[in-house]
Amino acid sequence: MNTLQAQRERLLGEVSHARAQLERLRASDQPNLQDINALTESITRNQQLIEMIDNHLGCGYLPMWRTK
Repeated sequence: MNTLQAQRERLLGEVSHARAQLERLRASDQPNLQDINALTESITRNQQLIEMIDNHLGCGYLPMWRTK
């Protein structure tokens, strides 16, 4: 696995973890909007990085974060 592929896998893990945190925050009695916004921005930023890596690698990776 090359460096970009490893970076892609790490970013996918971070997106998955952030989504789980986001679900927990939204389900709480008093969700903190600043935390929700920060996680949403982090997810968006990581998704954009994953797309750029995929484009650079020119491979047919399925963007897992878009399947949900």
